[in-house]
Amino acid sequence: MKESLGQEKLNELIRQAGMANGKYGKLDADRFGLSGNDAKAAALIIPTIATVYYGPSQKYEFGELTSERAEVRCVECAFWNAQKTTNVTGDYCSQGTTGYWEGFAKAINPKLTATVKKAKGLGDPYCEWIIEQKS
Repeated sequence: MKESLGQEKLNELIRQAGMANGKYGKLDADRFGLSGNDAKAAALIIPTIATVYYGPSQKYEFGELTSERAEVRCVECAFWNAQKTTNVTGDYCSQGTTGYWEGFAKAINPKLTATVKKAKGLGDPYCEWIIEQKS
């Protein structure tokens, strides 16, 4: 597929699919009674729903957690491990999660942004997202 679309176009399609899925994650959060609309709440809600989907092998650590800015690290990821186990190459993991976290954060509060700062698919030891509330 990469050969027919080109890596840049494929990355954008994966990101857009992630954004759509992130919006649906908010519906699950509501169903489970996970509420809040600031950066700290999003940093706690999004990993919780990801763990519901991918199981207890998901492991997260938190850095700064304020209403304006939050740091989340995924130090153990079922999705990444599955990609490695099946010998899928390429950076599909961080492309999809870039969109997922962004879409989910915006579904929680349209003023929130979520940015991937580190990604295992890019050679980093863990994935890290920064969630910020823009004024």
